[in-house]
Amino acid sequence: MDPDGPSRTRTALSIEDAKYESSMTKTLYSYVRRGRLWEAMDLCRASDEPWRAASFAGARYFTDDFVDGESEEDFCSGNTNRDLWKVTCLAIAKEPTFDPYERAVYAALAGNVEYALPVCKTWEDYVWLHYNYYVEHVVEQQLATVPLAIPPNDEFQSQDAPEVVKLPADLFDWLSRSENPDVQVAAQNPFRIFQAMIILDRIDPLLMSVHHQLVAGSNAIAQLPTVLRFLVHMILALRSVSYPITALESSDFIIKTYIDLLIAARMNSVIAIYVGQLPSALQVECYAQFLQGNTEDKFVRKDYIVQGADCGINMQKALKRTVELAFHSGIFLDPLPARADAVYIAPLDTDVSDASYKHIRALEWLLFDPGHKADAVVSAARLIRRCLVHGHVHVARHVLAMLPAKDAVEPRWRDVAVAEAEMLERRDIMGLRGLDPVQRVAAHASVEYTLYAGILDCFEGVVEWTRFFGLRPLKGLGDSDALTTFAYRDWLQTLEVHEFRFFCWKWFPIIYIQAKTEKISQLLRGRIMQISILSPSDGGLSGAEGAFLKYVFTLTMEYRWSQAKSVNSRFN
Repeated sequence: MDPDGPSRTRTALSIEDAKYESSMTKTLYSYVRRGRLWEAMDLCRASDEPWRAASFAGARYFTDDFVDGESEEDFCSGNTNRDLWKVTCLAIAKEPTFDPYERAVYAALAGNVEYALPVCKTWEDYVWLHYNYYVEHVVEQQLATVPLAIPPNDEFQSQDAPEVVKLPADLFDWLSRSENPDVQVAAQNPFRIFQAMIILDRIDPLLMSVHHQLVAGSNAIAQLPTVLRFLVHMILALRSVSYPITALESSDFIIKTYIDLLIAARMNSVIAIYVGQLPSALQVECYAQFLQGNTEDKFVRKDYIVQGADCGINMQKALKRTVELAFHSGIFLDPLPARADAVYIAPLDTDVSDASYKHIRALEWLLFDPGHKADAVVSAARLIRRCLVHGHVHVARHVLAMLPAKDAVEPRWRDVAVAEAEMLERRDIMGLRGLDPVQRVAAHASVEYTLYAGILDCFEGVVEWTRFFGLRPLKGLGDSDALTTFAYRDWLQTLEVHEFRFFCWKWFPIIYIQAKTEKISQLLRGRIMQISILSPSDGGLSGAEGAFLKYVFTLTMEYRWSQAKSVNSRFN
């Protein structure tokens, strides 16, 4: 009934009342600490302490609805002399006999730091208390420039010296060296460091610092996935409101690192969204790295292409780069053999290795969209060329089975190749310069790819012919000749049934079953020479790879036909 009694009479409350008052003031401080002053006032009234609610009401600034344009009625509210009210609040805060939380409440309302510090327990408490002072101080300065209808009573102005409070830049450094171990540990938490940098408007130094730590090693940052997720979304939020981030390289690097974590965690469904936030050059490289390591089924991979296009990624460049990255492994890293005659030509029924299968599947990325057909032919020709150099004919055959030459090569590319050949023959330099460079590359690749298909058809025919010719029956044990035996007749009948003569008629009409087989080898050499002539100078068969390929297949075919001749000699 007498709220001033204890301070006036210097007597203590009963134990039960003291506990109630302590709990009440602590609750009120928590309300003020959270900016919920009006709810604190409601609690006071509900607790039969309206006098305390009235003491809090002095925090309300004076407003005139008519002047402020909020109402046509002349309605005024708020405190016209906050200076006097603040002096009273500070007097309560200075009273050592009052409960610490009660002193802290009135100190916070008056914008004082010193008398509220004793109740601060956490890093957040210290930061809030100091910034409450900063805000109150700035508001006071601004209001001092506005003339009041009722001048404040100078008789009650505080004569105390201005309070010395740490500047914002010094505050966080002081907290990191706090004598309170809990506060000191909390100040080292990454998220509190981020909060401090955001409060100080030091976004760019923050991003550059994280960038350098990531480059130095991800172990330097605790809770890395969570930290990166927060930073990435903070960057995206700031970009959405056009905040001027100048540390673009650092912000992009952080997003790229987060994408790498998503790829490692196989969060494939959201990767395109974040890749779309990178610059166009990084988009292509980053999404290509994701795609080239993806081994899901064909339909799922097609969805990733659609997602990338929806997120603004240049999928033609990304898919082309995906194949290039896939080709940076396996057979493409092997050096050319030392000698052509040392190359082992693998049998056609050899199993495809995992590394080669990865290269073949990489070509599928370019087969989903017909618009990427030219890139698919260029990449397929490159893969076949490398396979043939190392004698991997079985791999080259799988490539041609996936992308048949008759379906892959378009007539317009052949027309460009013919036009270029005619211009070269006429030495029409201006005409060559007028050709579309992209079309020229597609034309060269299409010719090379078509000739590869012919070479492999020819090679398969030679292998099959040699195999079947080796099944020709030998002479009988008696006087009977093999040509008259039933076995030979069956062999000849099988030859006619399976039409093995198709090979001779297809490649050289005047070749007969047992004669002039050398002409096939000559035809093969001619085709290889055609590839050498028609391939572009920047990567076709005119380089060391192509020269080696010519020798490999020349020796291979000569070896195959020598086998056929040796088999044939057994019957002559």
